[in-house]
Amino acid sequence: MNETLEKLRDIKPPVEVPDHSFIVLVLIVSILSLLIFALIIFFFKKRSRQVRRKKDPVKIAKERLRELNFGDSKESVYTFDEYFPIAANGEEELMKRFEAIWPRLEKYKYKRVVPPLEDEDLMLMKSLIDEVLK
Repeated sequence: MNETLEKLRDIKPPVEVPDHSFIVLVLIVSILSLLIFALIIFFFKKRSRQVRRKKDPVKIAKERLRELNFGDSKESVYTFDEYFPIAANGEEELMKRFEAIWPRLEKYKYKRVVPPLEDEDLMLMKSLIDEVLK
């Protein structure tokens, strides 16, 4: 038994091992929190862009009609034809008046070269646009 005790005395004391686990934990947590923060910012910006894009179609149509350039007869008739029914928003009186002047505007469409807008057609279009913009 004495021999066994002698052997035990030869055992060296435990060596202290440096512990870096706290530093590694802090690095992992900070990297993950930065990634989560970046993802949150990305999704909020993406959502805000989508919200800005989703304007009311009636407002968009009214803006386009307000900005209408009557100097280019073909472009103005096409724009008027596309956006007026949307801006009218189903008002029967306006749609009846629109359908009444529609045959007069056909001569400005579907051709390579079109004549300038006649004064009467121009006044009819402007009066309908003024009513829809009220």
